[in-house]
Amino acid sequence: HVAWRHWTSWGAAQSLQRHRCRCMADPDYQIPVFSPDAQFNGHLWRLYLDGTVWEQAPGGVRMGWASRLTLGLDVTHRAYGCVQRDPLGVRYWGCIGVSSGVAELCALRGFIMSLLESDLWRIRSTALWPKEKLLIVTDSTTVVRVLVGTSLCSSEEALSAALHGTILPYFRERGISIGLMHVHSHTGVLHNESADRDTHRGVRLDPGQYHSIWA
Repeated sequence: HVAWRHWTSWGAAQSLQRHRCRCMADPDYQIPVFSPDAQFNGHLWRLYLDGTVWEQAPGGVRMGWASRLTLGLDVTHRAYGCVQRDPLGVRYWGCIGVSSGVAELCALRGFIMSLLESDLWRIRSTALWPKEKLLIVTDSTTVVRVLVGTSLCSSEEALSAALHGTILPYFRERGISIGLMHVHSHTGVLHNESADRDTHRGVRLDPGQYHSIWA
């Protein structure tokens, strides 16, 4: 059973909670998950996410995140940053725990926020942005569980609610259907390894800071 009162205490409206339940029950709301060896026709837009934890960072533990948007082998946009863990700090996105999975959830929000704050990828834009389909590639099972809606009342209620309430609608507004692919880390997946290197750049920035690079 869903702990409604607990959810509401984190600012998650009941409409979001119903949406999360619908993600599991209604096929029209479900996000497909593909195996790493799935084959697709033609060039496919992919968004690679990664996160890392720096336990010995000066001033305390830090989390770094990175995203890479690709078409085929070409990178069109990349971003990386340091997760803001202070609730009163700039760009605090509601995360509580410390793990590479939490950092990777922040990578998805960081990707979208970097576009919003720089006014990129407008609705009905004719620029080189994904059209119709986008495959999100992650090595975190946490990201998969949150996005498909099975992690109800997890330890990251506020961050998960923000992803379902603001980030996923961002794609729908642009006519994008998203899919998920879970890959194993450090197995030679080209852009996943590159995103991993960017997380180590991001974790060395100030908390809440990020770099957005249009390739």
